[in-house]
Amino acid sequence: MIAVLPVMVFLANASELTGLEIMEKVLNKTSWKDMQGNVKLVLTNSRGEQRVREIRMFNRKRTENENDMR
Repeated sequence: MIAVLPVMVFLANASELTGLEIMEKVLNKTSWKDMQGNVKLVLTNSRGEQRVREIRMFNRKRTENENDMR
């Protein structure tokens, strides 16, 4: 099962929230049990050279407050 976390925009408090707080709010609002996804990370140095990393993530909720991420 492939699930995509919904993107939530917090316009009123965006400057007051940290990235971790936004991520926790998104995770707490969803009802998923497990998910997987592919992430493409492009690293660009000061000379404009790019390196690409592809990451496959898996996450499973054991309980409401505990999950495994690999």
